[in-house]
Amino acid sequence: MSPRIRADRAYLIAITIGVIFIVFLGPLGRRLEIVHMNDFSGIWSGPATVLVGVNPWDPKLYVKTAVELGTKVPDALVDDYMPWEVVALLPLGLLPLEAAAWVWMIASMTLSALALRALLREFLPGRAAVHFSLGLALFVGQPGFHTIILGQWALLLMSAVAAIVLALRAGHAGRAGLAALALLACAAPARAAA
Repeated sequence: MSPRIRADRAYLIAITIGVIFIVFLGPLGRRLEIVHMNDFSGIWSGPATVLVGVNPWDPKLYVKTAVELGTKVPDALVDDYMPWEVVALLPLGLLPLEAAAWVWMIASMTLSALALRALLREFLPGRAAVHFSLGLALFVGQPGFHTIILGQWALLLMSAVAAIVLALRAGHAGRAGLAALALLACAAPARAAA
């Protein structure tokens, strides 16, 4: 068996173990318990608020509307994410919070697994032990499963950075620019003044 095939199998086994860990050993259950109060509910509240006709930057209406939609009590009087994040995530705002959270989690996990795989193939080809270790760390490591439980951006940010690195390495500056725009859309929130 070639080193590349061994590395591919090792990575697939590690990701499978990670998914089993998420689904059967607690993280998914905890995520389902806190879906209405985790970070994703705050991310979702901006687009959902727009779609019910309320300006998410109106300090008199935003908090009340977000709570009525079933999210956590917002950390600020207005949506504290960049305006382009609200626009970029409007399709998720069309879905109920629970469905949007599933889409977010599955997309985040899938994109990050593909991104890490692409990086490993590019920079550490054929190193099965490394592929297994890093593949396992993606979802079993504390930062990974914590990101999944809380519905945070980290897995998507890592995926965008990987896309930028790989596109630049391949000489595709335009593709790297598009990935950089995706990274910008996922950028940390700009806290609004109360």
